[in-house]
Amino acid sequence: MNSAHFVFYLRPNGGRPARLGITVSRKVGKAHDRNRVKRLLREVFRRSRALMPVGVDIVAVARSEQTCPTLDETRAELLGAVVKRKAPTQ
Repeated sequence: MNSAHFVFYLRPNGGRPARLGITVSRKVGKAHDRNRVKRLLREVFRRSRALMPVGVDIVAVARSEQTCPTLDETRAELLGAVVKRKAPTQ
């Protein structure tokens, strides 16, 4: 699923709790920019743990052509990606 700042891949993980993987390339910016993007994603995932479906791994790939998102933008994009895809059936 594509959003303004990220591309999200959701895959079944065999019924375990949701996990988050993050990829931010050097094309996004300098190290402090890449670290900020990763910190934002981790924080949104941590705060929204109860909303994450069981049995799904989420991989977020930061898009290089965009500026650093805000916490609210990151939250809306991550939750939007999860809501659009139904949790896999066991």
